[in-house]
Amino acid sequence: MSGPGGGYHVDPAGLDHLIRELRGGADSFNGLASLAPAAPDCGASTELVAKAIAKLVGASAALGGVLTDTANKIHQANGSYGDVENVASQSLGGLHGPI
Repeated sequence: MSGPGGGYHVDPAGLDHLIRELRGGADSFNGLASLAPAAPDCGASTELVAKAIAKLVGASAALGGVLTDTANKIHQANGSYGDVENVASQSLGGLHGPI
């Protein structure tokens, strides 16, 4: 995000909110695996339907993992951003002050 003077600004509270949303979504997808229904009796197609359900459950678990990984990376970057901002501010003689 562009900040005053053309620099960059990151709202740590906004990033924290995003992290919570991503982790909540991950929890929802991860919880789906335990709620997967048994394959219905579809006659000759039962095996195909069972495989499709298994793939959907696997994809939901994978998506939950991606959301968790993304949340963790944002959390790490949020802390790094603060560190970099403080170091840069000190090297500039405190022109903008620490975060």
